[in-house]
Amino acid sequence: MRKLTNRIRRWLVRFLLKYMQNRFNYYEINFENKNDVRSKAIVFGHNLYIRKENFGSDTGVEITLPNTTYEHLLYESQLQNNAKLIRVVGENHKVIYKTLFYNQHIACGLFRQKPYYLEFYYSPFQVQDNIVDIQDEFIINGNTYIEIQLEPREKLSLIIAEKQTKYRVNERDF
Repeated sequence: MRKLTNRIRRWLVRFLLKYMQNRFNYYEINFENKNDVRSKAIVFGHNLYIRKENFGSDTGVEITLPNTTYEHLLYESQLQNNAKLIRVVGENHKVIYKTLFYNQHIACGLFRQKPYYLEFYYSPFQVQDNIVDIQDEFIINGNTYIEIQLEPREKLSLIIAEKQTKYRVNERDF
C-alpha cells in the first residue's frame, strides 16, 4: 500500500510540474478615455505614480482589470517581472497608427524611453486588423512604466504576457 501511495504521489508531482511549465501568466488592462480630447494613459510605474492623481494618467482615463483592481496590480508591479509580449487591442483598425512608449527611470538619474510604433509590429497575416503584437523583452518593476495616447472616447486593451519560467522541484522531496 505504501508503494502505491508513493507512486501516485510521484505521478501527481510529475503531472503538476508538467502542467505548471506549460502555462503562463498574463495581465489584461483595459483603458477608456472619457474625455473629449486626447489623453495620456500610464500603466505601472509604482515608485513614480503611486501618490499621483489617477496614478499618472490624465484625469478622465479609466483603467480597469477583469479580476482585480488597478491598485493591486500597481503594488504587485514593484517587484521585477519579465514580460515577453504586449498585445494591443483597439476598437478599430486605427490602433496600428499609435505609438506605445516603454519608459525606464534608472537610479543614477538617467531616463530611457523606447518608442514602439505599432504599424511596424502589425502583421499582414493577422486575421483581425485591430490587434498588434509586440514581441520583445520587457522588464517591469517600480521604475518602469508604459505610456500610450488615447483618442477621445476611445477604448483600448493591453494584454501583457509574462515570460515563462520553468519550475524545478526535486521529486525526492515528496
